[in-house]
Amino acid sequence: MYETDGFLKHYLWFLCGIGLPGNLLTILVVLSHKPYRPATLLLGCLAIFDSAALITKLIESQILYNKFRLGWLGCKLIYIPSTVTASIANWTLALICAERCIAVCYPLKRLYLMTTRRSKCLLAVMSAVLGTYVSVLYALFMVDSNGEIVCVFQNIGIYTFLLVQYASHIIAPFILISCFTVLVIRQLHVMRNNRQELRRKRSINESPILRQESQENKMSLLMIGASLLYFIVNAPSCLFYTVIWPATCIPRHVWFYVKDLLYVINDSSHALNFFVYFALVKGFRSDLYKVISNVVKQRRRKLDDL
Repeated sequence: MYETDGFLKHYLWFLCGIGLPGNLLTILVVLSHKPYRPATLLLGCLAIFDSAALITKLIESQILYNKFRLGWLGCKLIYIPSTVTASIANWTLALICAERCIAVCYPLKRLYLMTTRRSKCLLAVMSAVLGTYVSVLYALFMVDSNGEIVCVFQNIGIYTFLLVQYASHIIAPFILISCFTVLVIRQLHVMRNNRQELRRKRSINESPILRQESQENKMSLLMIGASLLYFIVNAPSCLFYTVIWPATCIPRHVWFYVKDLLYVINDSSHALNFFVYFALVKGFRSDLYKVISNVVKQRRRKLDDL
């Protein structure tokens, strides 16, 4: 953990520098959509948990790289905040994918199956379960090394521990997100064909159904963008920990370099969602311009009042 170069010591400063402002802008765009629906609520929570993951990872890295003596209790607690917030962020994206899958595949049942209240309850229960699971995991198996600076695993092999952690932290959300995303893309293709048929029969501006569908499509595209980013940055970890590592004999120094590289790639998912939204979804760019324009106008009014 400590035998790393300057980049690994400081890369989280860079991710926080670009990720926190981006997540803040995402939250502002989400807050501009009223009344709040499950999709917008979950999207805003994803930005919040992504920000929390970046901040806790930065604090954790500074404590570790500056070699503070943590002791028995510190070793059990140091990794919990970053692991919990990152896990909640990943599972929140899985919830977004599930909500979008229900919305596009079963639109008539969506209002019953995924209400705003149920979404809040699911987030609360999910956060409590993940927080308890991660806390118990580190409380049982992480200890200090006889007064030394480093923390070590106890009564469990490092591969077993990392596999158990990654199974709940990355692999399980990865499988769900991939399945839901495929279903959503397939259904959007069907809906696109239906929309073209409706366009031949009536103007889209005269159809409230099609206007509502356009809004739903925007939320679905945001979900697809976030899912594709998640797939790209987490597929290497899933492949390495489930296939490559068990099947090959990797030298220890190579393993450390690969592990650190995967950490960097995984952490970037919490910083780049905003840029994916902005690049891929025209509706998000329009909403962002409106939010910035309103903020500028309000600022000018305050200056004029002075």
